[in-house]
Amino acid sequence: GTEPVRGVYNESYLDEIEAIVTMAGTYNIYTILDAHQDGLSEYFCGEGLPSWAVKRSTYHRFDPLSKPYPMPYDEFDDDCFYTEDKHQGAVFPTRQACDDHSHGLGWGESTFESAQAYQGLWDNWNGTGDAFAAMWAHVAERFQGRPEVVGLNLVNEPFAGDFYHDPLIMVPWPNPKNGDAVNLQPTYDKINAAVRLVDEDVLLFIEGITWGDAGSGFTTAPGGQAYTNRAVI
Repeated sequence: GTEPVRGVYNESYLDEIEAIVTMAGTYNIYTILDAHQDGLSEYFCGEGLPSWAVKRSTYHRFDPLSKPYPMPYDEFDDDCFYTEDKHQGAVFPTRQACDDHSHGLGWGESTFESAQAYQGLWDNWNGTGDAFAAMWAHVAERFQGRPEVVGLNLVNEPFAGDFYHDPLIMVPWPNPKNGDAVNLQPTYDKINAAVRLVDEDVLLFIEGITWGDAGSGFTTAPGGQAYTNRAVI
């Protein structure tokens, strides 16, 4: 991905993305650059953040919430699931082990470890929110002025966060403490502030929490009303 090592952008990876954008443009195909994720991390049989940006759950330290991810699934065996010591070495469950578990209906995101990892990003744990915003600014600057690029989709299908700590974030609009308002809007504001330092005009595409079809909990565009004409929901 774009930043596999903290503070070091993978320009070779971005070269490949740029080549794809250019090729698509020759066929009159426009591109939205998307921070795609499902399950947030390979730690949780998904993808999205690099290993250094994933907050380790603390729930397993407290009885009765003593099971690590992937509760509510059966636990991985010791050969394919990282322990706390292995975590620092970025050891992930094997693909076979992941394939042995169902990933339907968002169960992965609803596990203790995954939910807290999402919250870590929204809360800027260890500066990861700042790093995420800086990454988007880097991408925006690199692709600035490219007519084939429609805009930047800041996070694909974002999960609400640590609902074990705050269940109300799971209740969508019109609940004023929904995940959009509490977690996503501040994150999008942060990214907008970083991106606008290098590109005042690029469109920012934002998504609400995954199940927010009934309505959005956002009260304004990222960065406020002044940016309403440069935000797409």
